[in-house]
This record gives sequence, structure tokens and C-alpha cells, in this order.
Amino acid sequence: MFSTFAIVITLLLLMFFAYRGYSVLILAPIMATLAVLLSGDFLSSIPAYTDVFMSALSGFLLKFFPIFLLGALFGRLMADSGAATAIANTVVEKLGANKAILVVILVCAISTYGGVSLFVCGWLWLQTRAKKANAAGECYGQLSSHWSLLVRF
Repeated sequence: MFSTFAIVITLLLLMFFAYRGYSVLILAPIMATLAVLLSGDFLSSIPAYTDVFMSALSGFLLKFFPIFLLGALFGRLMADSGAATAIANTVVEKLGANKAILVVILVCAISTYGGVSLFVCGWLWLQTRAKKANAAGECYGQLSSHWSLLVRF
């Protein structure tokens, strides 16, 4: 019964800190660890992490790490070379800025077809938009604000 309260408490803390502007990427593992510690099942759950989770994680990384690594390198190459911006500008010119959602979908599809991993694609366009925002003198402190700006690319 207390483990349910521990989960609710940590979810509320996660929402509280996320609304305060802290990164969810950092908060989520911390709150998950806190939920396990508060539930009192910490010692009984250690074998599940070492036996089941670690072997599955190592198998996943062994299979897919080269794909993610090469996709990330190619995505970075596209961002640094200006190809990402050229693709985005071309699609925006053809469709218009008022169809922003369709633009983002098509730009990500073109990038994925060009060899960039779909997981990297979102970060590629986020970085491209952040560079445009910085070049225009805009300053954004939170990652979530960049995602909302991505739609208005």
C-alpha cells in the first residue's frame, strides 16, 4: 500500500519540478529511484535489474548502437554542413509557413530517407531551430520552449 503512495508522491514531485523548469531527462531517473527507495522494495528488486534488465539492455545496445551512432554522426554532418537548413527552407518555401506541422513531418521524412535515424531527426531540427533563434537574438532557456518553436519553424 505504501508503494502506491510512493509512486504518487514521486509523480507529484516530478510534475512540480518539471513545471519549475527542471529537465525531465534528469528528474525521471531520480524520481524513479526515490520511488523504489520509498516503497521499501529496494533490496528485493536488485536481482531484477542485474539479471533481467542488464542482459536485455546489453543485447539492445549491441544490436542497435551502430545504427544510432552512424545516424547521429550523419545528422550532425547535415546540421553543420547546412544541408538541414537548406532542406527545411526549401520545404517551407514550397508549402508555406502556415503549414508548419506538415513541414516538420516532411522535413523529418526527407532526413530519415537521407540516412538520419528518426530518433536523431527530432534533435537535428531542434538544434537547427535553436541556431536560428540564437542568430535572431532570441534567447530560450528551456528545451520545451525549443520544441514549441520547432512547430513554428
